[in-house]
Amino acid sequence: MLRLGSGLSLTRFLNIPEVRARFRKEFHVPATRLKANILAPPVTRNFSLVGTAFDYLLRFYLERLNPNCMKQTWVAEDAISLIHDMPALFKPIENKADEMLTNAKNAYEGYIKHGRMDDALVRTTVSLAQLDVIFRSGIVDSNFGKANDGDVIDLKRLIEIVPAEQFHAENVCVLNPTFGAGSELVGGADADLLIDDVLLDVKTTKEASFSQEYYNQLIGYYILWKVGGAIGSLKECKISALGIYFSRHAALHKIPTNIIEENVHLGEFIDWFKEKAKQEYSIEDLQ
Repeated sequence: MLRLGSGLSLTRFLNIPEVRARFRKEFHVPATRLKANILAPPVTRNFSLVGTAFDYLLRFYLERLNPNCMKQTWVAEDAISLIHDMPALFKPIENKADEMLTNAKNAYEGYIKHGRMDDALVRTTVSLAQLDVIFRSGIVDSNFGKANDGDVIDLKRLIEIVPAEQFHAENVCVLNPTFGAGSELVGGADADLLIDDVLLDVKTTKEASFSQEYYNQLIGYYILWKVGGAIGSLKECKISALGIYFSRHAALHKIPTNIIEENVHLGEFIDWFKEKAKQEYSIEDLQ
């Protein structure tokens, strides 16, 4: 594997021991019992890659389902910019990366226009996931540009079981929502989905378990929204629930944000969060 570079993120911030401990102290996972059988077990052991590829595939599907949804630039596109800025040592992947992105855009545009979710489209999401990893983790592996047939089968099964009715937005649909100055506070952060007033994260895991780690991530997004005061270009928006879609189980679990708002220390916690983030990422005071 070649390590190319990396970016900062909410996930990295939440993994700082002091931050993790403070979240655990302030926010306890609500008592819940998820009853969900696995409907699409993994076909290969490429768990992380398939999860990222499914994030892309689901967003394509949701754009067809909600034609007026708001969307961001793909992280894979940011990866291309990073690759072009790389030293000559990494030139061998440059042309391949450009080809992968071009093919993905063509397949995506065809799907948005005609709605045919064929193998070619699914394979391009694996390419996008491979590019995504370069930007987020700075890693290129030996299978760059190749899609495992088992992963393609896996992704097709995952998209087939998506409960469309739970993702149809009445008014607002945002793909990969960012949080303005809140995202900048941790060096860049984006969630998976906003469907009306529900902020969602997607987990393509074998276990449908609402862990402290998952809860921290959702609360982290919520704090960034409160700090930034916006979602993408939406200045007037509301988040009344946080949720996780367990894609292998086709199960959506939501927690109302009033549970978080009831914490009497929330204001103090947000102030601490902001100061800690500024210390870690050397960010000037937010306006």
